Order: sequence, then structure tokens, then C-alpha cells
Amino acid sequence: MNATKLTQAAKEAVDAFKLQREELATLHNSNAQDPNFIRWRISTKGVFRHFLPDSESFAMFKDIKFEPGNSKSYTAETLAQDSFIRDCNVAETCLSRAIEHIHMCGLDKRVEDRVGAAGGQASQRTQHGLLAVISYTLRQLLRDIGEQLKKTVQSAAAYLKQARNVKELGDVSSVVVSDKEQRQRSPAGSANDLTISFRIDGIPPSPQIIKVIANRPVTISRLEYLLPDERCIVSQEYSLEGASIEVPLSHQCVDELYNAPRAAGSTYESSVKFRVTTFEGARTRTYTFRANIAAFVADGTVYRKVFGSKDFVSRA
Repeated sequence: MNATKLTQAAKEAVDAFKLQREELATLHNSNAQDPNFIRWRISTKGVFRHFLPDSESFAMFKDIKFEPGNSKSYTAETLAQDSFIRDCNVAETCLSRAIEHIHMCGLDKRVEDRVGAAGGQASQRTQHGLLAVISYTLRQLLRDIGEQLKKTVQSAAAYLKQARNVKELGDVSSVVVSDKEQRQRSPAGSANDLTISFRIDGIPPSPQIIKVIANRPVTISRLEYLLPDERCIVSQEYSLEGASIEVPLSHQCVDELYNAPRAAGSTYESSVKFRVTTFEGARTRTYTFRANIAAFVADGTVYRKVFGSKDFVSRA
């Protein structure tokens, strides 16, 4: 069978599948839980959905389990490849077959039309049509993200309701100091009171930080990553001093916190807390504030973004 002359859309499809195949070659020594591999798997599904949604190659790719694999070194008697590498080899076959299929048969006409619209080639399409294409692509991407995070993509109404609940939760924060100090706190405050605020800054993939601003120098000694019931999942020790301090947030610790088992029936799976321990002179205080973790996509890569802030006043 002779190869067909490739249209511009078909050339874009071939280039996209080749890029995924080349990237896969760099991930054979990775594992199924590696963020880079997860990003590759999600983006590869997106390429298939965009160019060959009904193909046998895509059906075969979706059936691959991508087992975690075995990181041990094999002896001469153990020559078999681990399951992860075998799955990667199958995935490479799927990509090669997709490229061959496009060379031989081209793309389906409806795919050609959609790709042309997304690339701005269909000049007669209305802005509404282009937005529909973008909306379709985003919905597919969200579904793939949900599969990787083992979360069900809900309706827009459900997310709006959850956003309102999150906002209500964000209005309730706690500061843990001595019970006596809590009872003695004056609503009016005084000039000697310590005012301190916490705000999570930064957008992945850049590092995120907790920006701490106080009205006089304090020392940050500890940061704890908490579930909503204030069970500590992981903590980090620091010795950071000043009236303006940037406390680094660890991506690994955020992942551990997000993936930690929750109480049965927990509603707000993205809701978390942070506890910051400070000392000033001879006094040690701990401040606990609520935050939330959300999926964040940048350049086709899925990250977890943390957001939250709170101001406190501690009686002198």
C-alpha cells in the first residue's frame, strides 16, 4: 500500500507522535509514579485523542497498565525485563503504529477539520467554533488528569459549590498559643502585640513559598504539613530569622500530604493545614492556618498548586 501525501494537519500529527516517542525513550529508567512519566502519559493520551481518537493504536495504548516495575539490578540469570519496561515497549509500538497509520491513511476528515480550526487554518470559522475546540481539548485534558490523580471530574456546578465551601473554610483559621493568652487577648490590641501574616506565593513549576511578614523579627523553626484534622503527615526544620521571611514549600512534602489517607467520608480532599512554629525572645508560638491544594497545568504538565493566607495578632 502506497503512502498518502500528508496534509499540514497530518504532518503536525506525525511530528507530535514522534516527539512523544522520543520523550518515552528518555523515561525507560523511570517508573510509573515519576511525575515526568505521568506528565508524558497524560500528554500522549492528549495527542491520541486529538489526532487518532478511534484508532486501534489508541485502544491498545489505553489498555497498558504501566506497572510500577522493579528497580533492582538483574543478575545474569535474571534477564527478563521488568513489567514497566515491557509496558514502555508496548507504548512505543503504539506510537510507531500511529505514525505508520497516518503515513498510509492520513487523518479522518473530522479530525482534519478540528486540527485546522485549532491551528487557525480554517479562517472562516467563528470565534465560537474556536472556543468550542479549546473547550473540548481542556475537557479531555481534565479527564486524563483525573485518571492519573484517581479523582472523578465533576460537573461545573459541583466545582462552583465546592469553591464556595472552600471560601467559607478559608475564612476560618486558628492560631495555637496558650489558653491563658487566648483568654486575655484584648480586641483592641496594643502597640507591643506581635502581628504576623502568612501567605503562600509562587506558581508551579517555580518553587512555592510561605511568605511570612511580622511587625518585628521572629525566628521560624518548624513547618508542619497537616491534614484537616491536624494530623501531621510530614514536617521540616528551619532556622530562618527576620521580619520578612520566605519559607520554602517542598513539592515532595505537598505530594505526601495530598496523597495521605483521609478520614472516611471526608468532603474536602484538597483542604489541608500548615502549622508554623516561631520563637521571639523566650516565647514560642505556633500558628495554624488553612490552605488548599489544586491541580495546576502549565505547558501540558500537571502540578499541584497550594494557596492560602491568614493574618494573626498575638498579645504581648
